[in-house]
Amino acid sequence: MQYFKEWDYQLFNYINHSFSNRFFDILMPVSRNASTWIPLYVLLGIFIIQTFKRNAWIYIAYIIIVFALTDALSYQVLKPFFGRLRPCHDPFFHARLLLNHCGSNFGFPSNHAANHMGLTISIILLRIFKSNLSTALLVAWPLLIGFAQIYVGVHYPADIIAGYLTGALISVSIYFIGKATLTIVSMNTTTIK
Repeated sequence: MQYFKEWDYQLFNYINHSFSNRFFDILMPVSRNASTWIPLYVLLGIFIIQTFKRNAWIYIAYIIIVFALTDALSYQVLKPFFGRLRPCHDPFFHARLLLNHCGSNFGFPSNHAANHMGLTISIILLRIFKSNLSTALLVAWPLLIGFAQIYVGVHYPADIIAGYLTGALISVSIYFIGKATLTIVSMNTTTIK
């Protein structure tokens, strides 16, 4: 466990301090800002509606459920349970903070990482995009956000990894629960006729 903590601190220090540069000092705060991605969310919604027509509500509902559960579990359950201070709140650790705020006291797991990985895995499981390039770009999105969270000084790498795992597990779980539910509903509808 101590080895993992040391690795976590060293990697944070490398990304937050040693890897710093002027270009990333501008790009990373923008990349981790939720408002930056609002146009992408809107375009995704439009694409789903145009592609799946009458069934679009199923896709959108699934994505909203995954997002809501991921966000609630991370913020209301896991962060208080683990109680790990963010690097920018840790009095014994010097973080280079690039934002005008640090966020709540606790950072494990990262909500940004959990939410965006949950959304990404949802989109992949639902096969909303068919091309490999779209999938690769989609996977790069939460990776960029996670890196940015470390770079700006608000999360340790372990916070990001735990967020990715939380988002992925919730997305996969809800997918299989939803798939089983739709199968049962479909079988009952067929039986009733």
